[in-house]
Amino acid sequence: MCSMVVIVTRWWLAWLLASVAGVMAILAANLSPSWLMAHPSQAFTQPDILTNSGETVPSHTQLLRQPGPDDVPCLGLWLRCSLMYSGLHCGVYAVTVPDVHPAQIVSLVFVVVGIMAAVVACVGVGATVCLRTIRGTSCFTIITVLQALAGVCIVVCAALFPVAWDSPRVQGLCGPDATSYYPANCTLGWASYMVVCGGLLLLLCSCVSSRAAAASISSRVKQQIEKGNNFVFLL
Repeated sequence: MCSMVVIVTRWWLAWLLASVAGVMAILAANLSPSWLMAHPSQAFTQPDILTNSGETVPSHTQLLRQPGPDDVPCLGLWLRCSLMYSGLHCGVYAVTVPDVHPAQIVSLVFVVVGIMAAVVACVGVGATVCLRTIRGTSCFTIITVLQALAGVCIVVCAALFPVAWDSPRVQGLCGPDATSYYPANCTLGWASYMVVCGGLLLLLCSCVSSRAAAASISSRVKQQIEKGNNFVFLL
């Protein structure tokens, strides 16, 4: 329950919307395998096709379902979509440590820390509408630190993921020429751009928070409080 004056300003609204957008962006990116996409012209010319049981069959074998234009194999931070005998199959591939490149393990750690910090900060932004200090410490300052930490972690995650492009799994998707920061025959998917945008947006939020904090103690807000208003809404 809010025991203080409720203050809503345009800077607070901008901060809240940007925070929610940043969290949604990084969640959407990390729940998608579309980080690294096989080139459409080579997506269905692989020497072997996986069956549901893990066996392989020659690529010229008749598929149970002809692949459509959207059936493009792709690889994410911990999810992947592969061409199988029954069509395109998506699932988790990062199950055990040997299945994952060391750079991806570090990226996963950073993204988990980043998402946790971003979610907590987003909840905190909503709470600052009526709770602005905790034991003498400004909530705005705490949330700023959390959002800056989240943004840095997400950007570091995005920067480390290409280091793992020299792994056998990526080379099997993109060709033997794939190496760190060079995807060879693959292209970056929308999730790669989304996670970077989400990280940068969180860093921007850590800057907007100072404007939101200043707006909550502006002269206009003080005038409304002096009039006895428990709900101050200024745009």
